[in-house]
Amino acid sequence: MTTGTATGATTLPGLLLRRAAERPNAVGLRKKELGRWKEYRWADCARRTESVALGLVDLGVKSGDRVAIHAGNRPAWLFADVAVQGIGAISVAVHPASTSPDVAAVLGHSGAVVLIAEDEEQLDKALVWYTKLLELNPKKIEAWANKRIALMKYMAALNAKSPGTPSDPAELKAKIDQIQAQLTEATQKITEFNKSKK
Repeated sequence: MTTGTATGATTLPGLLLRRAAERPNAVGLRKKELGRWKEYRWADCARRTESVALGLVDLGVKSGDRVAIHAGNRPAWLFADVAVQGIGAISVAVHPASTSPDVAAVLGHSGAVVLIAEDEEQLDKALVWYTKLLELNPKKIEAWANKRIALMKYMAALNAKSPGTPSDPAELKAKIDQIQAQLTEATQKITEFNKSKK
């Protein structure tokens, strides 16, 4: 992933690399599986993300290309999203509840060159429209050609005329900074509360 130095991180991939370098064995994510929490260490998150990024590059994905991710909220979605951004491509989020025609509309509108599908059910939604998608012109959308975009968001109930909403990396970074500040404040309040109970 090309994100500059990990210490001066200004992107999601850069933040991941910084965490993996500073706290490789700390828990970065948790996911509940069969009633138990599975933990992902920061170093593992970076390794998995790098594997996806290398796979995308091997498929020929280049900076500025769009990669669709059709999956639910899960660690694998995050690894794919950060990998896409790490190679300079644009992540196209496809809502998991999207119907087959909606998936076709998102893929056609966004010009995605690769689809990462969570499972066979999500893949089948795209395969139904595969031949039709081959006929579409995958040219970049002119209005966005000169913009730096990190993520394209589409609503679940989409029709062919509904555009995606671009988000730039600075907007995503600002949201992360805001959430980190809120978490720090909440942690401080909990610590103060626990001290007052002693």
